[in-house]
Amino acid sequence: MSEIDKHKFLIHVGMQIKKLRLKQKLSRYQLAFEVETSEKHIRQIENAEINTSIYKIYQIANALGVKPEELIKGKK
Repeated sequence: MSEIDKHKFLIHVGMQIKKLRLKQKLSRYQLAFEVETSEKHIRQIENAEINTSIYKIYQIANALGVKPEELIKGKK
């Protein structure tokens, strides 16, 4: 996977998280609290500034009430 493709994937995952978070009317702070991380970490994930761990994706998915696949589907 090229660096461009990697970044596009991270953007996609971040957008999925943000879309679901906003749909549930959760602030970044509220989601961060549920996931036991910082608001800054959530912001960095949503903005594709970092490549977080698969376990963090699992925690975020649980906090949003979806399966982890929901955060990554649609991208190969």
